[in-house]
Amino acid sequence: MKLSPRYDAPSLLSIDGRPDDQAIVVSRQRKRMETLLDAFGEDEWKAPSRCDGWTVQDVVAHLVGVNAFWEASVNAGLKLNVPGIRH
Repeated sequence: MKLSPRYDAPSLLSIDGRPDDQAIVVSRQRKRMETLLDAFGEDEWKAPSRCDGWTVQDVVAHLVGVNAFWEASVNAGLKLNVPGIRH
């Protein structure tokens, strides 16, 4: 599926409310995950995950990378001045 460039059509994703509405929920989820991962020993990190061929450490590293990508993407998008996009 090719999603870009797509500037002349309605948004594919729309979230009602202010952008900071989800901050508390996301922060709580992140803290729970941090607490869980903090308790992991070497065996838990090396354990196979539900993703074929990936350890738990591989999955967590992937999540960290994806999070960094989306943060950079959102920040870059906020710097654009695209008609019809509210900041």
